Amino acid sequence: MDSCLSAFPLFLEELVDARTARRDACEDIYREVTTDQAVMAALWTIRLWSCWLAADCQLSREQLQDCARACIDKDVPRLEQHLMFFSRHRASLRQLFAQKCTSRLQTENNGWSLGGRYGPGQKHINLFYSDDCPKTGLRNTERCELVYFESLHSPDARRAMEQQTRARLPEGTAFEPESPVDISPGAGASRRRNCCRLF
Repeated sequence: MDSCLSAFPLFLEELVDARTARRDACEDIYREVTTDQAVMAALWTIRLWSCWLAADCQLSREQLQDCARACIDKDVPRLEQHLMFFSRHRASLRQLFAQKCTSRLQTENNGWSLGGRYGPGQKHINLFYSDDCPKTGLRNTERCELVYFESLHSPDARRAMEQQTRARLPEGTAFEPESPVDISPGAGASRRRNCCRLF
């Protein structure tokens, strides 16, 4: 991983998949996690992990409280703005993301998935699933929240989302206060080294 913060999408994907792609393999407690809860849990996990690493893997009670306070005071308000934006514009964003789908895969249960490449690293994400789930009866699911949070790291994708919704995106990403900007290839290395810095 480029940094400790790069684990955010991985954690979020695990929580989202518990209620979508892998719903029949998970217990109710995980299947019932909402988008907002999943994003908050992923963010807190990353912040706690970052604080733990910064404390040389030995967090005192005071350091833990400082970490929680900083997360609540700085990260949560920014994240809530993104969650409100996403909720308000979900249908429009879904349409934008669906236009970028380039792969359709058949599953073993006669279902299918539809996905594309999103964000600055062009990560492949299956946006839609259609499959019979014997345990839950779930048939069609989508994972727009994964594409949204991945796309926040790309200046081009941010512009496309703003054009599609005709609304200004909140600043920053889920876990970084600054919005990404176009940078030269040489400048990316120093930015990645600094992104583990807390607040």
